Amino acid sequence: MKKIVLSGLVLGVMLATAGIVVAKKSNLEQEPVTIQSEKKQKKEFSLPENAKEVAPGVFYLGKSMDKGKIVEGYAFVHYAEGSSKAKKAKPVVDDSRMYKLLGVKWPNGETVSYAFNSDYSGLKSDDVKDKLETSLNTWDSAISNFDLFDAIVSTEQTSIGNDNINLVKWANLGSGTIAMNTLWYNVATKEIIDSDVQFNTDYTWSISGESRKMDLQNIATHEFGHNGLADLYTRSAKPLTMYGYSNYGETKKQTLATGDILGIQALYGN
Repeated sequence: MKKIVLSGLVLGVMLATAGIVVAKKSNLEQEPVTIQSEKKQKKEFSLPENAKEVAPGVFYLGKSMDKGKIVEGYAFVHYAEGSSKAKKAKPVVDDSRMYKLLGVKWPNGETVSYAFNSDYSGLKSDDVKDKLETSLNTWDSAISNFDLFDAIVSTEQTSIGNDNINLVKWANLGSGTIAMNTLWYNVATKEIIDSDVQFNTDYTWSISGESRKMDLQNIATHEFGHNGLADLYTRSAKPLTMYGYSNYGETKKQTLATGDILGIQALYGN
């Protein structure tokens, strides 16, 4: 059982894009973003030099070894819609199903725990913990036979990667990216072994759906959906939590739509 997840997936082209939340261009131009932190931000986070984009917003990180097993990694980048980094993604979902599986999942019956680091978030640690737990419980509420997610705890940990620690944190991801989910999985079993989520300090964050700020629960619920589900980009998928773009003040992703519920139940039962 994985014991720790620290604050924080298209296997090849077939897994589609995941982890990219986007804000509309018109709103992005209304107000400069602000980093709320008393500490000086470190240099901008960048993907490894060997990272290869295999689908819009999905980067293959290569192979590694974990406890003698071959694992692979992918990073799912949520771009701001209309930003210079954003690319028009092709539809990757059958509208009759309204969800897309990545092809990987946590082992059956395993409870996943998370830890988080709220530095640079501009938010109180207790508020961050509350909203992250609410986001995780939102997915658990759709699974009736067991709880996928366990408690979330605060940590001083700041590094991400294939370390069997799931981390939620804030980092400078550069302009146009709202959040990013980095996932590693066992190649032989297609079981997830590590998932890290990063929120971008380029945006001001909110816990109450304030306009011109990114709502933490809204974005976090989407990011935690990447524990097996891919982004959706068709117009009819806009009401869903796993729709690949988001915006200032948006809160509709806090709750799951029918497609999101069917997707998580297809992965982990109902």
